[in-house]
This record gives sequence, structure tokens and C-alpha cells, in this order.
Amino acid sequence: MARVQKFLVVVMALGIVVVFAVFASGCETDEGPTGPTPISDDLFPLVAGHKITFSGYLRQPGADTNITATGAFYENRMTIGIFNSTTIPGLGTFTAVSDSNKVSPLPGPNGTWSVGALLFQKSVASGSADFSYVGSLGSFFRTFYPSTGPTGTTRSDTLRVFKLTDLASGIGLEYTAYDSTYNVTISGAATTARLQIVGIVNGTENITLGGTTFNAYKITISRRVYLGGSSVASSVGVTAELWVVKDLGPVKMVLGADDRSYGSYREFKSKNF
Repeated sequence: MARVQKFLVVVMALGIVVVFAVFASGCETDEGPTGPTPISDDLFPLVAGHKITFSGYLRQPGADTNITATGAFYENRMTIGIFNSTTIPGLGTFTAVSDSNKVSPLPGPNGTWSVGALLFQKSVASGSADFSYVGSLGSFFRTFYPSTGPTGTTRSDTLRVFKLTDLASGIGLEYTAYDSTYNVTISGAATTARLQIVGIVNGTENITLGGTTFNAYKITISRRVYLGGSSVASSVGVTAELWVVKDLGPVKMVLGADDRSYGSYREFKSKNF
């Protein structure tokens, strides 16, 4: 009898252990899928007077490929605060960055420079913030609103604001930079054309440029066109790739050419800060 009682005690003890193990494993916290980790770095401090100089190439309109010969002379200078802040009715107020490109080695020792402005807007004045920029839908409108006139388009309202970054999306999560649908006519038939521009921070990578190694975030901006309400894009393409470094800004850029305008490939050369 003593042996039987001892055996029962052992069995009961083992049963309690098993039950406890099952109970404990069933009580583990199921946190579920985690969301993206927001990026908290300041990816482009818009500090007046900061200048970044790049070497690189012009890119061929239409083909959107580097023009090899331009590598011998091409230079770009991005300078913050040369122009005053700019307000565009209906779009907002933006920080203007002087964007100077050396487009020819002639005439004279300084060559020919094309000077324009890039317009940026931060969600907050300083520190970590999302960026938007002003761009043109000229190429899109020329495709769907053709004109026989000298301007090549019947539309003058081509400027739009596009989101450049969405820090809350973190790394690897696509975000919408612009999305709008237009009534158009294709081959005499009325239909719709939806233009969607998306961005993604692909990740970080170490790149060496101008003798300096940077840990940079890579951002890819792509364009998709959907016709007639289709959920399948009829046209897809990358329009820009940027490598940006916290507390500095862009150190490498591939800005795509369109059907009539040059693009550029830029690599960090130097800075004045």
C-alpha cells in the first residue's frame, strides 16, 4: 500500500508540473505584429548659408541615362538661403535652395551655369521632420493633354507638392507622395488617368564619396500611372534616388530626366560646414 501511495503522489506531482507548464505556455503575451520604427534623424537641416557641392553627370532627356562626356565638367552647388523663402498661392511657403548646375565648360574659364531653385517644406521648423517639395507634372500633362501650340501643353497649373519623406513609415514601408486622378482623352475616348507617386526608405548603407564615408539613408521615389480605373499600372518607373545623411542632407542623387528636360547624377564633393 505504501508503494501505491508513493506512486500516486509522484504521478500527481508530474501531473501538476505538466498542467502548470501548459498553463504557463498558454499565458504567454501575444504582442502581435510590431509596427514600423519611425526615423528620428534630421535628414536635411535647412540652415541658411549651408552649401553642398557635387560632381557627376547630366542625364539625357528621354533616355534618362548619364551623358558620359559631361562628367569632365559637371558640377552642382546646392546653397540654402540664397533666395528668400517663397510663397506659392495655393501651395504654401517653402525654403528655397539655390540649385546651380555647370552645364558647359565654355565660354571662358568658368563655363556656363544654369541657376534655379529647389523648394522644400518641413513639417516643423527644425529637427526631425518630414519633407515635401515642389515639382512639376509637365511631362504627365504633355502626355494626356497634348497641344499643337509652341508650349507643348494646354495646362499651366503643373506645379504640385510632393511628399519626399514620411519618417513615421520607417524603413522598408512604402508611403504615398502624391495621388490624383484626372479625366483625359486617349485615342478619342474619354477615360481617367491616375497618377500615383510613392516613396520608400530602402535602408541605410555606407558609401564613400569625396574622400568621406557616410552612413546614408537611401530613398527611392517611383511613379505609377493607372488608366481607366484599372488596378494594374500601365506605366511604372523610378523618378529619383537619394542618399541622405542625418544632420547633413543629400550626399548622392539620381534625378531622372523627362521627355524634354535634363536630369542629373550627383555625388558629394565638399561642403562648407
